[in-house]
Amino acid sequence: MKPGYANRSQLKAWADSVQAQTQLPRLIRRLILETGAGILRLGMSADEGVSVGGWDGTVYAQAASPWVPAGLSVWELSVNKSPGTKATDDYLKRQDTPDGSPTAEATYIEAIMRTWASRDQWAMDRQADGRWKEVRAYGLDDIATWLESAPLTWAWFSEELGLRPDGLRTGSSFWAAWSGATEPALSPGVVLAGRGEQVHKIREVVQSRSVTTVSGSSVEEICAFIAAFAVKCDDEGDDGVLSRLVFVEDPTTWRGLLRAPHPEILVPLDPSFADDVGSGNIHAVLVPTDGQGGDISLGPVDSQAVAESLRTSGVSDLRRSEQLGKLARRSLSAFRRRIASKPALHQPRWAKGAVHRDVKGFLLAGRWNDASDGDRSQLKFLTGLSDDGLHNRVSDLALADDPFITGLGSTWSLVSPVDAWLLLKSSLQEEDFKRFETVAVTVLGEGDPTLDIDPGERWWRTSISGTGKKYSPQLTRGLARSLALLGTLGNDDVGTVHSGADWASSIVRTLLAAANSDESGRGWASIAGQLPLLAEAAPGAFLDAVEEALIGNAVVARAFFSDGPDSHPLTTSSMHTHVLWGLETTAWSSEYFSQSVDLLCKLDLVDPGGQQANRPANSLLNILRPWHPDTAASPGSRLMVFDNIRKNYPDRAWKLGLALLPEAHGSVHFPTRSPEYREWKPDKTSVPAAEYWGFIAEVLNRCIQDAGNDWDRWAEIFDRYANLAPSDREKIRASFQGQIPNLTSGSDRAKLWSHVRKVIADHREFPEAAWSLPEEEIVKLDDLIEKLAPPEPHAQHEWLFQDWSPHLEGARILDNYDTYEALLEQKREEAIASIVDSEGLTQISQLVSNVRVPEAVGWSLGGARPIFDDELLESLKLSASAAERQLAERYFARRFVDEGWDWLEGLLTKRPELSAYQRALLLLLSRDFPRSADTAEQDAEVAKVFWSHFSPPTAWGITLFSLNVPRLG
Repeated sequence: MKPGYANRSQLKAWADSVQAQTQLPRLIRRLILETGAGILRLGMSADEGVSVGGWDGTVYAQAASPWVPAGLSVWELSVNKSPGTKATDDYLKRQDTPDGSPTAEATYIEAIMRTWASRDQWAMDRQADGRWKEVRAYGLDDIATWLESAPLTWAWFSEELGLRPDGLRTGSSFWAAWSGATEPALSPGVVLAGRGEQVHKIREVVQSRSVTTVSGSSVEEICAFIAAFAVKCDDEGDDGVLSRLVFVEDPTTWRGLLRAPHPEILVPLDPSFADDVGSGNIHAVLVPTDGQGGDISLGPVDSQAVAESLRTSGVSDLRRSEQLGKLARRSLSAFRRRIASKPALHQPRWAKGAVHRDVKGFLLAGRWNDASDGDRSQLKFLTGLSDDGLHNRVSDLALADDPFITGLGSTWSLVSPVDAWLLLKSSLQEEDFKRFETVAVTVLGEGDPTLDIDPGERWWRTSISGTGKKYSPQLTRGLARSLALLGTLGNDDVGTVHSGADWASSIVRTLLAAANSDESGRGWASIAGQLPLLAEAAPGAFLDAVEEALIGNAVVARAFFSDGPDSHPLTTSSMHTHVLWGLETTAWSSEYFSQSVDLLCKLDLVDPGGQQANRPANSLLNILRPWHPDTAASPGSRLMVFDNIRKNYPDRAWKLGLALLPEAHGSVHFPTRSPEYREWKPDKTSVPAAEYWGFIAEVLNRCIQDAGNDWDRWAEIFDRYANLAPSDREKIRASFQGQIPNLTSGSDRAKLWSHVRKVIADHREFPEAAWSLPEEEIVKLDDLIEKLAPPEPHAQHEWLFQDWSPHLEGARILDNYDTYEALLEQKREEAIASIVDSEGLTQISQLVSNVRVPEAVGWSLGGARPIFDDELLESLKLSASAAERQLAERYFARRFVDEGWDWLEGLLTKRPELSAYQRALLLLLSRDFPRSADTAEQDAEVAKVFWSHFSPPTAWGITLFSLNVPRLG
C-alpha cells in the first residue's frame, strides 16, 4: 500500500461515518471522471442533493472503460450495512430509465460501500431478468480496487480522510490550504482578477496533451492561479478540471503519474520533472517557472477587481479593501500575509526581532544552485556561514512552518521574493549592500566563455559541456531579481544613508559601463538575459547605457544584432531581443517613455534585419498602437513622441504612422514585455472608442502632412482608406484633391491613377465582404479618378494587364466566369488596338516590361488588328531581349489559334530566310502535337532545336519526347 493513501480498512471505517452517506456520490463521480472514456453526461448529486429522490446517478459514456460501460448507465449508491437487501429493494423500485429510453439499452449498476460477498451472484440473477442490457454490482473491494486505478481520486479521497499522500497534493487540498489561510478566505476571483487572457489560454491547454510553461512572480502564486482556475471551473459545473489536477513534489510519484492510463493535469513543483515527459504523453503538463517568458505569463492581478472581491467577501471598509487590492497587485504573498487568519503568519519567525546577517544574505542572493561551488562561495561571503553552517541554516529556514526558502533539487530560492523584501528591506545596512555590490558585480559581470565558440558549433558544444560559467544561471537570475526589487522597493525604509534605489543604480551603472567598454559586444551578450530586470532595477542607468552604446558609429549597438541572414539556423538567438525587452519594460513608465521610444528609433536605424521577428520597429509599433498601447503614457504624450520621431527620423516615422492606421483585416497584438516588479503598467489598458478614433485622426493628419507631393506615399494612404472613419476618408479626399495640381509627372499620375482605380475596383468586385465600402462611399472616389486619368492610352489601359483577373465593370468572376473571360479578352484587345493606333508597336514592347501579366499583352496583340507578323518574327531570334521574345511568342501562339495550320505553313513557306530556331519555335508555339513534331522532322536542324526545347504537355507527349531523346545527342 502506498504511504499516505487510504486502504481498505480506512474505506470500511469511512462507510460507517455520517459523512459517507452524502459524500459517496462525490467519490464515485470523481472516479468516473478520472477513469471513464468520453463522458458526455454525468448526473450524480452529493451533499444535500442525495435526498432529492430518483436515480442516484446517470452516466452517458462514448466508449467503455473497465468501470464505466459505454452508452447510458444508471447508478444506485449506498453505504447500507445490509448490501444484499438494499440492492434488491433498489432494483425492484427502478423500472424505467431517467430519460424514458428503453431499459434494454442501459446498464444498471449497484454500488454499495460495504463488504458484499454475494454481489456477483446477485448481478447474475438480475441479469437473467432480461430487463437491462447489463447489471453490475460493486462492493467495498471493487471500489478499493477502482480507487487504486485512479491515482488523483485516490489521493483526493485520502486527503479527505486526513491523510497526506506521499509526493503530491491534489488541486482541492492545495486550494483549501492556500485560500483558507486568510480572513476572509480568498475566492478564486482574487487570484484570477485581471487575468482573463491567461484564463482563456489555460482553459485550452488543460484539454490538450502538451507541456506548457506558466511563469509568474513565484511558484506558489503560479500554483494558486492554476488551482483557482480549476476551482472556478468546478463552481461553474465543469468538474472535469479540478478532479484531474495534481501538484507533484516527488520524482518517483511524478514518473508513476506519467504512466497513468487516463489524462490528468500534472503540475511539477520541480521544473526538471518535465524532462521525463515523452512523446507518448497523454497528460496536460503545466510547468511553473518564476519570472516571465512562459507560454502563459501571469501579470499582476487587477487591484480594483481584488478590492471588489474583498468587499463581496465581507471587507466593508472601502479604503481598506482598496489598499489591500493595491498590495495584492504588488505581491499576492504579502497580501495574504496581511489578512492571514493565524497571527503567526503576519510576522514569520525569520522576520522577527533583529534579522541576522545570514537571512539578509539569502534575501540578497534570492536564488542559487547548491551544486555550484561558485554559488556556494558567494553565499558564504554574503551570509558569513561555513559550508556546514550554510547547509544547516538553509534546512532550518526551509522546514519552518512559514518557510523563508524552498528547495527543488539542488536549487534554492525565496518562497516569495516580494513578500520577503517588504518584510526585511528595513533591516538592510551599509555593510550588507557593500557585500551585495561585490557579489552582484562579480557574478553578473562574469564573461560568457561560450561566446568564444563558433556559433555553428555552440549549440551542441554547450549541450555537452554546459555553459562553462563559474556561477549558475540560478544565482545570476536571483541577483538580478534582487537588484530589481532593491530598485523598486528601496526608495525608503532601508537602513543606510543612500536609498536602495541609489545602490541599485550604482551597481547597474558599473555593470553596463563595463559592457560598453567592450566594443565586440560580448560584455552586453554575457549579461543579456538579465537586462530586463536591470532595466527595472535602475531605468535611468539602463537607458543611459543603451544611449552610450549608440553614440558615435554605434559599434557596440551594432553588435547587439547577431541573427542576420547568414547566421546559423540553430543559433539564431540574438542579444538585441533582451535589449528590446528592457526598453519595452521602461516604455511602460510615463517618466521613461519618451527616452525609451527614442532609443528604439535609434536602434531601428542600426538594425540590419535578421531571422527573428522581434525588431525595434515592431516594439515601437506595439508600444504606440492606438487600440492596445503597451505604455501608461497618455494619448497626448504618445502623439508628442510621435512628432519627435517625425522630426528626427522622418523615414521611420512614415512607416510607423502607416502601421498605426487601421488595417483591413485587423492585426494581432503581440504584447511587449511588462515590468515584473515596477507598478508602471496600469490595471487595465482598454481604450475607449472615442479615444481610439481620435488618436487615429491625429496620426492621419500627420501622415497627410508628411505625404506632401510624394505620390508613392499617397498611394500607401489610399491602401488604408477603406479602414478609416467617414470623416477621415473625407479628409483624405479633400487633401488629395488640393495636391492634384502639383501632379505634373505623367508616370506618377498614371501610377497613382492605376492604384486608386484598383482600390475602387476591389470594393466593387466584392460588395458583400465585411471590409467593402458601400457604393455611395465608392462613388465619392470616382471624381478623383476622373481628375487623375492619364491622357496616354497605354497608361489608361495598363491596369488590364497588371492582374490575371482585374475587376471589370459589368461582369464579375463570381457571377459567371465565362462571361467575365469573354469581356476581359475583348477589353484587352480593344486596349491594345488603341495603344497601337496612338503610340505604335514600340509602346506595346514597353508595356510588356511594365506589367505583371506580360503574356496577356502578346496574346491580345495577336487577336487585335493590324497584323505584325513580319515585325515580330525578328523578336523570335536568340539575339532578342527576353521581353521582346515573350511578346512575340504569345502573339504567334494567338495567331495560330485564330488562323490554324494554313496560316502557319504559309508563313514558313513564304519566309525561307527564317532560321531553324525561328521555325522550330513557331512549331512549338502551336502546341499541336504530334503534327508540329512531324513537320519539324522534315528538316534535321529544325528537329534538333524542336526537341531540345520541347516541353511535353501530356502523358503521350512525355512518351513522344522519350522516343526522341537519342536524337538530341
